[in-house]
Amino acid sequence: DPEGAARPLVRQVQELLGVDFAAVAVVDEDGETATGIYGRLGGKDVDWWPGMRVDLLGEPSGIASAVFDGAPVAVYDVASSALVSPRLVERLGVKSGVWVPLVAEDRVIGVLVASTTRDQHAFTPEEIALLQALAGEAALALERLRSAEALKVALAREQLVAEIARRIHGELDVDEVA
Repeated sequence: DPEGAARPLVRQVQELLGVDFAAVAVVDEDGETATGIYGRLGGKDVDWWPGMRVDLLGEPSGIASAVFDGAPVAVYDVASSALVSPRLVERLGVKSGVWVPLVAEDRVIGVLVASTTRDQHAFTPEEIALLQALAGEAALALERLRSAEALKVALAREQLVAEIARRIHGELDVDEVA
């Protein structure tokens, strides 16, 4: 599931960069909303992150900026930035952050978030490049999950259509139809 794909990514980001908070949000098919799937603050899961929603069109956020720019967005001082979501910054106590898009098939399907909560941090080009590489791998995994789910839904739909056709065919008198 998406959370299962996000969990090792988030932990790896925290370990490699030493950030306090890391998370993944996915972009809905309509491209208007992002929904959190897994987040971790310090050594604990953030229980409210799964299901957290960001209005990409109506609310400023690092997530929206990364989605619409299709490129990483790094902010040293989030308290003075208009690019980030005040409600999420306040809730998490974020000081600095970077938002990296998860791109699959030329479309942003999610965002990887990495933030500090104790001190401000200027994310280096090397750190951002590392996050982009990790995000690329995660995007492939999430896209495979979406494709598998879409195939599962299509197969169920086809099975239902076949069952309806079988029932109709069984109830009709072939001589009357011809």
